[in-house]
Amino acid sequence: MSTVPAPPPLSTPAAPASPSEVRAARAAAHRRPTGLGLAMLALFATLVGAFAVIALAKLDYTYSQAPHRLVKVLIGMTGVGFMLVKPLIGLLVVPVAIPFLEWLPKLPLPGINTTNGLLFGLWLVWAMNRSAAGLPVTRPTALSNAIWLQALVASLGILRAAALPVVPTAAHYDVGFWVLVLWRQIMPMFIYFVVASMIESPRDQRRMAWAVVVALLLESLLTAKLGMSGRGSRAEGSIGQPNELAAYLAMLTPLTLAMIPAVGWIGRVVLAGTLGFALYAQFITLSRGGYLAVSVALLFVAFRTSRLVALLFVLALATSPFWVPDYVVERVQHTTRTNAETDEVELERSSQMRVNTWKAIAGVIQEHPVDGIGTGCLGYVLPTLKEGSGSDLAETAHNTYLRVQAELGILGSAALLFLLGSCWRLGERGIRLARDRFERQVSVGFQGALVACILACVFGDRFLSVTVMGGFWVLAAVVEHYGGALRGKAA
Repeated sequence: MSTVPAPPPLSTPAAPASPSEVRAARAAAHRRPTGLGLAMLALFATLVGAFAVIALAKLDYTYSQAPHRLVKVLIGMTGVGFMLVKPLIGLLVVPVAIPFLEWLPKLPLPGINTTNGLLFGLWLVWAMNRSAAGLPVTRPTALSNAIWLQALVASLGILRAAALPVVPTAAHYDVGFWVLVLWRQIMPMFIYFVVASMIESPRDQRRMAWAVVVALLLESLLTAKLGMSGRGSRAEGSIGQPNELAAYLAMLTPLTLAMIPAVGWIGRVVLAGTLGFALYAQFITLSRGGYLAVSVALLFVAFRTSRLVALLFVLALATSPFWVPDYVVERVQHTTRTNAETDEVELERSSQMRVNTWKAIAGVIQEHPVDGIGTGCLGYVLPTLKEGSGSDLAETAHNTYLRVQAELGILGSAALLFLLGSCWRLGERGIRLARDRFERQVSVGFQGALVACILACVFGDRFLSVTVMGGFWVLAAVVEHYGGALRGKAA
């Protein structure tokens, strides 16, 4: 009699999932597309299409625009739509658009320019996609505390000016106007937060660093094409002011020198060409402050890159009187002049006017050393000082540090120094935690930009200009990922 084997069990009881497997399954479920992204894309495309039809019809039937202008508008709107659908691609346009801000269309929104509008739109679309996938839309950043402290101190300066106005501002100070001005001044730093939040992979970081180089190259080429056609036979580029153009060029030129050893031969040719065009554009600005800022910044980058690069740059700097254009040598030598009546050597008019202005601001600082006179009040005080003294004074401070101390007092100067010091530590952390030569050299270039910024602020109020500082904050966001808050804590 044979024995019939027992049938196998219909199913084997599954082993209970471990806590790590449960967490992994939940994370996968959160990352799984929910369909909301496609729905938002379809809705957004519909709205863009409707807006395009209405806008083109309005331009055609109401304003009788030429067909080629309608085509340009359509192409531009298509490009904006593509950038919004692909926010990370559109983000690369931001550093390129920053120096050309004065040439871009004006938006009928107070406190919002074209660059800010594009930045807000890109971040909003990106944030909606991230939220739909259950992912965070912000990241901790190394400069957040310093930037918010700067904004807080400036806000307190508005309250101080409104509550205890100095005599020239008592009847003219408009709180609403200066709140709007403060918003515009803080917006350049907003670029840092958006770019630091949106870029993620090393590929994104590398692209963004190259986008800054492309922006410098385009601005340099445009400046070279326009030539010395601005006021006083000086180059103004697309920025529209020679000294601000010089500060912009001085801050980004060191990046090109720093990146040369970290890329291939094609990249080196592009960077060397960009460096040459940027130096030529710097020459024709005839800005002595720009000359000093870019020279010291390039020297700093050269010494932090290699001994050979440092030696070559020192030789180039030592022999510069023999190879730089004659108008550059003449501009530097004409900082002083000889008085025909007394035969005494004295400063030429623009230099003397700055010195007179700095002396007048020093007097304001002595009267209000702790609390300052309030945000924006120096513009009201300087004309009064000019009438009282009879001296030739400028309308602005022509020095960031004196303006901050005069308007915001000791707390304002401390906040500014804290922000500059935080930027320096960010660069050092990026150098220390760099994963390859490219990341290290970009961090060195950022420190060179900071050196140029510090020197440029001695000769002008550059720190709060979006056209001057926009590229700097983009570069800070790139270096943030090389050695930012998260990796710094991990280290």
